[in-house]
Amino acid sequence: MIIDYNPHKGYSDEFKRECLKMYVNGMGWRASDRVKGVHHTTIITWVKKVGELLPDAYEPQTIPEVGELDELETFIGSKKTKSGFGQQ
Repeated sequence: MIIDYNPHKGYSDEFKRECLKMYVNGMGWRASDRVKGVHHTTIITWVKKVGELLPDAYEPQTIPEVGELDELETFIGSKKTKSGFGQQ
């Protein structure tokens, strides 16, 4: 029989904010899980809740004629050398 039971009061807003910052900055779910010690599905739930607070995307009045992509590289061609064990 359990005499004294103190239910988990949850995570602080600051703790949640830190986990969300890690996600926004590109850290994976499971990496955040290992670093912060909170299950990755909990972090996914927090991300979904924050996402629901964001406004819906709007339709722009005009469609831009020029788009700009940053840090995009494309390689088209064939490899000059073969790789792998025993390849020449």
